Amino acid sequence: MKRTLSIDVAGEALQVRGDRTLLWPAAETLFVADLHLGKGAAFRAGGVPVPAGSTAATLQALGQAVEETKARRVVVLGDLWHARSGRTTENVETLKAWREAQTVEMLLVLGNHDRGDGWEIEAVSPGRIEGPFALHHFPGEDPNGYVLCGHLHPGVDLPQIGRLPCFWFGGKTGILPAFGELTGTALVRPAGGDRTIVVAEGKVAQIPAKTWDRSQASRR
Repeated sequence: MKRTLSIDVAGEALQVRGDRTLLWPAAETLFVADLHLGKGAAFRAGGVPVPAGSTAATLQALGQAVEETKARRVVVLGDLWHARSGRTTENVETLKAWREAQTVEMLLVLGNHDRGDGWEIEAVSPGRIEGPFALHHFPGEDPNGYVLCGHLHPGVDLPQIGRLPCFWFGGKTGILPAFGELTGTALVRPAGGDRTIVVAEGKVAQIPAKTWDRSQASRR
């Protein structure tokens, strides 16, 4: 496994990273999906006893990714926040302080958890076109470009390993793993011709279709 993996998507060279971000070097742009800031606080408000600090940890990890990649811009492919109950004063101040310390531009493609909030983050509707890419939150196809999106929190089950988050690149849609703390994964079933790149301990590896097929056969 490697910390980064270079792939060609829609004629552009992209870097799949072990921190669950996707770098577009030619545009100096870092894609990330599903931060779900404040999810821990929302859980606690609902009576679920989870540790505090997930929002700060998520932003710290994103800041580190920006520093490592030297990205000029960050694009969040939906679900910056998790829920209104997670937007505590502490979490809002944490995000504000983080933005003040960053010089990168930020773009938020609105997801189902978003409300178009400020914090010097430009919010746009799904379908924004940048180069050959159509930026969305929900998976699907777009006649105007190759879709980059999130929402699913994709993961695959591998023999003797278990479930791992993954990047899932199909013929017309690429889905990023969830970036935020406490986000978890949902089992997906890529087709044989798709590229499935798993993430484990800060590294990535592309899983051959035959490995995927054998894993699924073992579940039947």
